[in-house]
Amino acid sequence: MLVVPKKYEYTYEPVIALPQTPKNRQIPVKAKMGIMLLIICAFVTGLALTSRVALFTQKGYQITKLKKEIQSLQTANERLKLEIDQLKSLDRIEKIAVNDLGMTEPTVEDMEFVPVQEPVRVAAKADDQQTAVRVSEPRPGILALIAKRISSFFVGMVEASEL
Repeated sequence: MLVVPKKYEYTYEPVIALPQTPKNRQIPVKAKMGIMLLIICAFVTGLALTSRVALFTQKGYQITKLKKEIQSLQTANERLKLEIDQLKSLDRIEKIAVNDLGMTEPTVEDMEFVPVQEPVRVAAKADDQQTAVRVSEPRPGILALIAKRISSFFVGMVEASEL
């Protein structure tokens, strides 16, 4: 019997272990629809948030613009108030009256004193005729008289303490 001598050849080939997956594994249709629905919901939510941020930014720009406009109107208002005060100045009015209108300051002879009379109220009757009615001052009540006496008493005390 003939025996073939054994040859020993040692060669090492590394084996990479890959996860074993079944070759014809398919994702069910319901799962695919659920994943698509989640992706669409995430997309719509992103669009909604982006549009809200854009609106807030636009409103912020409008607010800033209006604040600048308000500030400019307030400064214009202050300038106009200053101009009004300058135009209302008594020195300016006197200068215009004397120089432009030819007015003069009144003297003692130009002044006339008018006696004070009781106020007159015009009352209308039923037949549309107007009549003048003298209005008398209302008489003060008891409390007003007492308050007047007390205040005059205290004023007298203060005057006496100053002496």
